[in-house]
Amino acid sequence: MTNLPDYKAVVKTGDKRWDEIGAGWSKEDGNISLQLKVAPLPNEGKVNFLLVPNATEQ
Repeated sequence: MTNLPDYKAVVKTGDKRWDEIGAGWSKEDGNISLQLKVAPLPNEGKVNFLLVPNATEQ
């Protein structure tokens, strides 16, 4: 059994491109554990990225 991530961390690059920068796992206490491959550059003191749910296999 593998511990596949529940989320992908992505950042927008340009107008139409999204790049994956890491993954996230839901924890039992409702928090999300993140592992980022690279950290996005801060913009006005904020780090912006999205967590996108992974598609579940049927």
